[in-house]
Amino acid sequence: MKLPTLLRPAVALIGLLPAWCAAASIGIVTIVDGDLAVLRDTQRFAGAEGVRLRSDDILRTGADARLARVELADGTTLDLGPDTELMLQPRTGGAFGERAATLYLARGWLKIGAASEPGVAGVASAALDLQRLSGTAVLRAMPGATLLFVESGSAQVAEVQDGRAAHAQSLRD
Repeated sequence: MKLPTLLRPAVALIGLLPAWCAAASIGIVTIVDGDLAVLRDTQRFAGAEGVRLRSDDILRTGADARLARVELADGTTLDLGPDTELMLQPRTGGAFGERAATLYLARGWLKIGAASEPGVAGVASAALDLQRLSGTAVLRAMPGATLLFVESGSAQVAEVQDGRAAHAQSLRD
């Protein structure tokens, strides 16, 4: 008779497992046209449609990739181009110092569409920080420079100097 008594807490914990796993997801891969790798902790696996993403995941597209689309839980869309490396929700501090960033674009192409006000908290790169995006923007990060185009809406951008974001300037479409 002790077995059923012991099984109740175990069954309750197993029942909570799907909810815990879903809560850890911050977005989902919805389109993959080419090579996409997801780096999570010490694992590397192929990114495919339906893969759920977590904070600190790194997405890498191959040189021949055409498009990888990610839809975040807040409705923001991320389109990654060829030869792109993007980190999702990096932990604050460390390499970013006081810079608040939802995303870190190490290299490549990123088109971001913010679905809600004020949108994504920020996209950091080695050369600039995109902040308070409301609309759509395209970024290209390469050695020594990051290019930014606000396609629609508005955003603030700050150049990065000595690891810190300088005074932000407003941009509009």
